[in-house]
Amino acid sequence: MTGTAMRLDVRALEGLTRPDPDADARIRPRGLLAVLSRIGLALPSGLDPDAPGDRLYAAADGRS
Repeated sequence: MTGTAMRLDVRALEGLTRPDPDADARIRPRGLLAVLSRIGLALPSGLDPDAPGDRLYAAADGRS
């Protein structure tokens, strides 16, 4: 990837740092993932930010 393709949209990240009474704990990680996916981040299969913690840990353990 070129330098411009890897450029992180800082303005989009700044929006995630501001208080927002309509954005709950489930929405913020989705927003962060949406921004980071623009530079190539992809979660492994089974890792879903909406999943309960025990399922996230099991999915993370299964990928090692």
